[in-house]
Amino acid sequence: MQGKCVTNPTILKIAEKHQKSPAQVCLKWAVQQNIVVIPKSTHKERLIANTQLDDFMLDEADMATLFALPQEKLGPDPNYVDF
Repeated sequence: MQGKCVTNPTILKIAEKHQKSPAQVCLKWAVQQNIVVIPKSTHKERLIANTQLDDFMLDEADMATLFALPQEKLGPDPNYVDF
């Protein structure tokens, strides 16, 4: 979400519940769906935090809440790439 997840109130609430950062919640949501993520940061602390996802799981309620968030298109539709 190009940094937009860190200010979303719903994601902030789930992050607080798990004592994790909003970015970690967003990454975990993707990982739990077997989506490959390539997080990017120039900050050492954030790079380390991005790898610390194995000590918590999002439960069904968390996942449902995250799925219910409005989806934001961040780039071209990969199904219709014009070369």
